[in-house]
Amino acid sequence: MSVVLRLGVLVLWLSACATAPSGPPVGVYEAPYRITETGLIAVTVRLNGTVEEEFIIDTASTLTTVTERVANRLALPYSDENMTSVYGFFERADRPLTKIDSIELGGLSRADLPTVVLENVPGERSARNLIGIDFFSEHALEVLAEPQIIRIYPKNLIRRAPGRRWTKIPLGPSPFGGPDHGLLFAVARFEQKSLPALIDTGAGFSALSWSAIEGWRASEIRRRLKDEWRARGAVGEFKPETRVRLEYVELGDRFWREIDVYIFELETLDVLGAPRAPLMVAGADLFIGADFLIDFSSNEMFARGSRRGVNREDDTFTISRWPTRIKRDD
Repeated sequence: MSVVLRLGVLVLWLSACATAPSGPPVGVYEAPYRITETGLIAVTVRLNGTVEEEFIIDTASTLTTVTERVANRLALPYSDENMTSVYGFFERADRPLTKIDSIELGGLSRADLPTVVLENVPGERSARNLIGIDFFSEHALEVLAEPQIIRIYPKNLIRRAPGRRWTKIPLGPSPFGGPDHGLLFAVARFEQKSLPALIDTGAGFSALSWSAIEGWRASEIRRRLKDEWRARGAVGEFKPETRVRLEYVELGDRFWREIDVYIFELETLDVLGAPRAPLMVAGADLFIGADFLIDFSSNEMFARGSRRGVNREDDTFTISRWPTRIKRDD
């Protein structure tokens, strides 16, 4: 049984200047993309040579996925006799596994990739069509902010000497001792803490597990959230969630200021051998609006330029450098 993680780019002819390229080098695949309403990278993919559908590029999905609608459109065979386990932030499910004859993105075509069939979600045509990291195996992915294009570089065209404007984010396997399923982890640093960060372009937000902020009045915040939950009638199970503002976050040599992240329990971390472990999910919100590159063959990442700002919300807490680590914004 295979496992899909949905905890739902080396350069490649880099120069030190930030001017927009005129076209891809010979042998490099290129395609336009758009940013969805939820801040994800959406591309048009051709299936079986004729059918075009929109997919999300998801670096935290180990396999490519399609919805039942797309599977039925392609007349793909799938049933409960061939199932695989799918993990999200909060739950797991068993879903059918099938294969698509060909998946083409920007001219790069992959044949017979194992593909998971997910349930349809009303009103979301592309949110569950995911290009997983298996598609980019032995390639490098470059995402440019201006113009909005992606480039896919074969391994033999990757040049490992980024210019001065690029900052490096070293990547590695799971630090938890369990299976990593090919996922990409960096080391996040903020407020004198260091913890693993999962690179997840399939999440439109960044997040922390509650255990990542232990000692910073986390128990006080949880008590306040529980009081609010009780005041609303204590309906359902108490699952505390909130947002905090980090004064800064570092991934490798990349530095961000004033980053808003969600805090909740990542309830399926046991698949990585790390139930309730401190973890950051580094979502697409950290990278959209900047250029970034991931080399899937060598586990390295680079970024340059700025990213789009995040709106501050009334219910945001602030993590500061002072002894009162977390205070609520008034």
